[in-house]
Amino acid sequence: MRSMIYHDADSVMSHFQDAIHYMHADDLAFLLATGKSELEIRTQIALHLNREKDFNQSVAREWNRHDLTLFHNGLPVVVVEGKSWLHADAVNEKKLM
Repeated sequence: MRSMIYHDADSVMSHFQDAIHYMHADDLAFLLATGKSELEIRTQIALHLNREKDFNQSVAREWNRHDLTLFHNGLPVVVVEGKSWLHADAVNEKKLM
């Protein structure tokens, strides 16, 4: 049996990082450079979490309009809203307001 993938924030973040490492660096760079990357990255994370989840866990995209939700025994335990903020945007004053 697999271990729980989301028993604390550090565990969730570790799985998010693992999921991103599965993406080819060129693909990730393309997504970040050409538009809204949140959905594609969220999908990668959801696929990874779905592979790693225990039998009493589930993963959903767009549950109640939230980007990513992790469930344990049918109850939401982690709700994620993904935002992508490119470094180049940090120098644009309008992005800070």
